[in-house]
Amino acid sequence: MGPYSLEPNERYMSQDSAAFAALFDLLPRSIKEQIEYGGMIYRNNDNSYSYTPPIKGEYDTVDPGGPATCPADTKAVAYYHTHGSTDRDYLFEEWFGLRDRQYARNYGIDGYLATPTGAFKIFGFPTRTLGRIPTR
Repeated sequence: MGPYSLEPNERYMSQDSAAFAALFDLLPRSIKEQIEYGGMIYRNNDNSYSYTPPIKGEYDTVDPGGPATCPADTKAVAYYHTHGSTDRDYLFEEWFGLRDRQYARNYGIDGYLATPTGAFKIFGFPTRTLGRIPTR
């Protein structure tokens, strides 16, 4: 397997790296199935980061599971999700919809998104800043 593979619970040096790894292999499946997938990013006791297995959503929504899905003795720091649909009527390249931003605010965590064109984006909490995560 390459440096980015769908291996939940693997340890990464940064939150961004864990998010990118979670989304990298998942995005093609999401696009093929035209549905969203999501999960959680968490910090381990050794200050490394990991992610939970993806949860299958629907055409335009997914519940990433919330902090309760993270292993005991870890801290939820973010959630990740994909926009799989390429339907013109669906805003698949939208930075973060209202529900996405609200999810981050409800739990006080960051949000990550992968879009069908391969963009990897972040909604930073509590600053409410939007940006792109590095792809390497």
